[in-house]
Amino acid sequence: KQWYQRRVRGKALRHALLGSFEESILRNRFPPAGQISGFKFRMSASGLSSSPAVSLPFTAQYYNYGEAPSPYTGCVSLATCGSHGYQVPRQGRIQATILDPDNTAIRIFLVPFDVRDMPPRCHTFLRQRIYSDQTRKSLLYHIHFRFISGRSTRVYLHTDIRLLFTRRLDSSDLGITTEPTCTVDNIVPHNPQYSTINRARKPVPS
Repeated sequence: KQWYQRRVRGKALRHALLGSFEESILRNRFPPAGQISGFKFRMSASGLSSSPAVSLPFTAQYYNYGEAPSPYTGCVSLATCGSHGYQVPRQGRIQATILDPDNTAIRIFLVPFDVRDMPPRCHTFLRQRIYSDQTRKSLLYHIHFRFISGRSTRVYLHTDIRLLFTRRLDSSDLGITTEPTCTVDNIVPHNPQYSTINRARKPVPS
């Protein structure tokens, strides 16, 4: 059986996946119904300079959500990218692809970012959420990046990348360009946008 046939039975996901449920599964507060290994996460970053492409394995988890199957979640570790994480330019675009165990692309994310005004020894995050329509009734994809700045001008993605995704609905859902029926939100924190690193809890990169 293909990986997506191992999921719990139910109708296609049509419920809203917002608020506390979304946050709970992304923070591992909601117990999964099972997990599937063999997924890959491919990523590169480009801007004033380019970061080398990486391919990182991860295990996806799925959940029981009423009568319908919920999306998958994944946590991609950046431990193999270096002691500080994956270095990126201070402004540019991240291209990331989720591949299933059959090595088929599920989703391609194109995420612009700009942290040129980020002070040294700070951290922040960037989320991209993709909804099925303009009314934001159904969350299809969510990707969460953590940024950290060093003592110099270097910036890294650190610790891990959090994912929420659904099974690809059709060939147009890859997302190289935004479909008219989908809404994309890029979210950064405000007041403050950047927070100082607590050195007692997190080492400051160079």
